[in-house]
Amino acid sequence: MKLFSRYFSKISLLVVLIAILFIRVQYWSNNETNGYNATSWDAFGYYMYLPSTFIYQDYKELKWVDPINKKYNITGEQLYQVRKVKGQETYTNKYLSGVACMEIPYFFVG
Repeated sequence: MKLFSRYFSKISLLVVLIAILFIRVQYWSNNETNGYNATSWDAFGYYMYLPSTFIYQDYKELKWVDPINKKYNITGEQLYQVRKVKGQETYTNKYLSGVACMEIPYFFVG
């Protein structure tokens, strides 16, 4: 019985790893425009703190988003991640910055 249990767990692990790899490969080619797009939808909302602060120094007006979005389609076809502040020309992000703080080391490595 122990022999069966040991092989069953290894086979199960192998099946799970193959499934993950297969799903990843399928998702990679899902976007015909740019291939895999890791910054679309909610991911962009969490991530946008980093380029806004460290690259463009523009986290209120977000003038950098339009040219970058036209080139790379980073928003997922719709910029719902920010809201315009009433009576001002500035934006506020609807996502908290905690995820961006955890991404900082990888952002600087990249």
